[in-house]
Amino acid sequence: MKKENNFLFIPPEDLGKGTNMEFYSVETPEDTYNDYARVFLNEIKENNEKNKQTVAILPVGPTEVYLRIVRIVNNEKISLNNLIVFNMDEYCNDNGDDFINYESNFSFRRFMDENFYSKLKPELAVKKENRRFPDPKNLSLTTKYIEDLGGADICLGSLGFTGHIAFNDPPEPGEEISIEEFINLPTRVVDLCRETIVQNSLKIGGNADIIPKKAVTIGMREIMLTKKIYMYFMRDWQAAILRKFMHGPITPEVPASILQKHPFVKVIASENVIAIPI
Repeated sequence: MKKENNFLFIPPEDLGKGTNMEFYSVETPEDTYNDYARVFLNEIKENNEKNKQTVAILPVGPTEVYLRIVRIVNNEKISLNNLIVFNMDEYCNDNGDDFINYESNFSFRRFMDENFYSKLKPELAVKKENRRFPDPKNLSLTTKYIEDLGGADICLGSLGFTGHIAFNDPPEPGEEISIEEFINLPTRVVDLCRETIVQNSLKIGGNADIIPKKAVTIGMREIMLTKKIYMYFMRDWQAAILRKFMHGPITPEVPASILQKHPFVKVIASENVIAIPI
């Protein structure tokens, strides 16, 4: 394999060239978290000035952003009263017919409450009715909410090892799905792929056996309805998936490569990611 003919070896200075994505780099992983917080809150402030609500699709990770957002909101007195948050996903029980127990250490609902919502000053906080997760008991509800709102205003996030956005993992070997079918996948309960389970176990000593195997996720359909998408890369291991996502073929095998079809995607990566590790 010749490096000069392989998108995995695109040098840092050429990232984003020839794509419809805007790319810029920052110095450190901490800078990606700070950029994330500012981009998110600037969108809210602009809409607040117009007396408009802001509809956002957010992941739990990178987890490092939430305390930054809280600090800025509380210090600068930015109202989140008109913010509607759709979290991307949540783990499910073994049957996939309900959320994982709220008290579980894996619960994304618990994480958001403990690390975001409860730390906001009450007069600035997101209204409880506007804190939404896809519901395994009513899967069509999230799709309907987002479609009725005309799509989210902003989606921020990062990518997993497989290139998944939310828990939209690639198809399993032997599973056939076209690009168009994948783009139109709505909110649904999914079986997590082995790579995602292993990746999610790294912070708990690699104990993949106790990671939930099912989750409910917003689909590519809802994500593609978003007006503005910002993707952040800050982990050393994301060097390859960054290049696959931006410059590789559009394929369900790299789910986020579908975003190459979206009209507004900005990609922000720290210098440790954009370096070529091979």
